[in-house]
Amino acid sequence: MVDKYHELSRAHLTSDYLHANSTTHEFLFGALAELVDNARDAEATLLNIYTEIHEELKGGFMLCFLDDGIGMDPNEAVDIIHLGKSMKRISDSRLIGQYGNGLKSGSMRIGMDFILFTKKDNTMTCILMSRTFYEKEGIDEVIVPVPSWHAATKEPITTDEKKFSLEIALIHKYSPFKKELDVMQQFNKITGASGTLVIIYNLKLNDDGVPELDIETDPSDILLTGMMASGMRYIYISKGFKIRALREVKEAEVAVKIAEENMQEAKFKVKELEKTCDNNMEAQNRFKLANAHSRLLKSQTDVDRKKNLYQEKLRALKDPHKLTFIFGMNIEERNLDGMFIYNNSRLIKMYKRIGVQLNRMLRYCFGVVGVVDVPSVMMEPTHNKQDFADAKEYHSLLRVMGQFLLQYWKDLGIAQMGVVKFWSEFGYSSTNWNLSPSNALQFKRRRAIEIQVIVQCDLCLRWRNLPSNLDVNDRVLADIWVCSMNQNPQQNSCDLPEQLPHIPLGTPIRGSVLSDERQELLEKSVRQHWEKAAALQFQKKFPIKPLTYKLPSDLRNKSISKANFCKCMQMM
Repeated sequence: MVDKYHELSRAHLTSDYLHANSTTHEFLFGALAELVDNARDAEATLLNIYTEIHEELKGGFMLCFLDDGIGMDPNEAVDIIHLGKSMKRISDSRLIGQYGNGLKSGSMRIGMDFILFTKKDNTMTCILMSRTFYEKEGIDEVIVPVPSWHAATKEPITTDEKKFSLEIALIHKYSPFKKELDVMQQFNKITGASGTLVIIYNLKLNDDGVPELDIETDPSDILLTGMMASGMRYIYISKGFKIRALREVKEAEVAVKIAEENMQEAKFKVKELEKTCDNNMEAQNRFKLANAHSRLLKSQTDVDRKKNLYQEKLRALKDPHKLTFIFGMNIEERNLDGMFIYNNSRLIKMYKRIGVQLNRMLRYCFGVVGVVDVPSVMMEPTHNKQDFADAKEYHSLLRVMGQFLLQYWKDLGIAQMGVVKFWSEFGYSSTNWNLSPSNALQFKRRRAIEIQVIVQCDLCLRWRNLPSNLDVNDRVLADIWVCSMNQNPQQNSCDLPEQLPHIPLGTPIRGSVLSDERQELLEKSVRQHWEKAAALQFQKKFPIKPLTYKLPSDLRNKSISKANFCKCMQMM
């Protein structure tokens, strides 16, 4: 069966690999981020993410990403179908996409198939990657139609008319666009001289047969969940998390040594040429000597620059890191709790339950969501941006965040109020944690007051607070929203300054040390207590018994306040 497509481009991958590769995205938002990253790396100034209803497709709609970036010419388009081959993969690139994999892994996580339309340099190119095609025709290899046209004349760019006709036939058969006019209409959506349109279709469904993406609940947005919450923030300053910084210092040190070796070689070359020129001052030798001096000067400059960089890395190694943890209650859907962990504003983990949240019997800190943005200089992600490279530092981060989570729970005073009473104020009357709250008027109003909605103006790009309406889900916004639409008179003009909601600063944790460090301090305090007791006994001429003590199992690896420590001493 594959033989009849032998002349078509192929990714040199098995079709099963496309599915396995897509599973690197544990959650859907990570896959969506890949498509957004691609648009940003293509220098796009505008990215339009929208849907088009298509009842015949699985899921009932197509998900579209249209940007005005630099686009791709036919040769560049062929390159992206290969895994690991990317225009962006250069040693000093600051672009997110380094592996030529984001388009394929992200798209195939969202749906079974995608078709791409791109313009550049008066050319138009289409790419079809369809697992539906491979499954229906029993093909093991990833075969990819990549036809191209002249943008001005719409004439094919090909030297093989048979190949071009086969590619078009496959696009009409396995894409939503069954006619040449339909295909050309997609290119017309790229209104500028360059840009790219990615359309993902035959979307993945949940176990209940419903699409993972919700385009009905909020007409102005594409949703996965409806988490909204106000919160409290905590500042954590740490001198730890140095693995990446230490590696960068080592790399900078090696770079200095290499630069110094290059400089020594340049010096040796100059001396050799100077000896030659002493005996023979021909123009050719003078030219070589001048070039050698120029290379020496450049090498000296390079050594100075790399030494300065090395010193900067050493100084940075001593600098403490500052993190801000933000916590809030998920009032609308209390069963969706856990931490959102970002790396340089890129979402790495979502709904990650930590600390006492892991014990679902206690229901301690249930309903709490948290956010932290970890800078790359502190911790770096894995290559697929779904985890952190160093597991030990990542788990240390979770332990610290778990301590602040407990502090937030304490600051809210829910334990004193009672968990049941707290949630009953928002309409939760059942002990079944997964049930939705009551839609009675008083509870809808209470939840709406608690949840602040913020929207960005499409003109001035400032964020604006919206007044609290009756129900959060009734706050329908226009596709193009500007400040003048705001009913809040204090923020209804682009000339007014931005006023973001104030997030109060929570109670700091004294010391802010990790659990293993607190364990060591606690055991030291216990030893000191018994040593003092032994000294008193000796002074009063009481018989001294051997003093050995081991923490009870239920107190190990836990943080104990000073008051609780005293209680422990009284019970002994």
